Amino acid sequence: MTTSVRNLATRGDDLFSDLACLAKLDTERRSILPVLESARRVRKDVGEQVAKAKQTGQPAEDLIQASKEHGAAIKEHESRLEVVESQRDELALPLSESSS
Repeated sequence: MTTSVRNLATRGDDLFSDLACLAKLDTERRSILPVLESARRVRKDVGEQVAKAKQTGQPAEDLIQASKEHGAAIKEHESRLEVVESQRDELALPLSESSS
């Protein structure tokens, strides 16, 4: 048995709990990323539509409002992603140290 395996084995139930929590955080992170990227794409597209509307003299207020709403949603997703990644990193660090 390698030292890494022995170190991990001494953690017992805590290890399995930590790994389960890491898996949950990873699943949550993976669910946030595509939603965040999609919202960013939509905001970019809306921004281009706003520019075109302004160039042609069309009203853009509704598009600007939609862009603001997407911006708020993006901030929420980014904030949640930051929390999840921070928790994941905090939990993963002791695991990587014990395998050294």
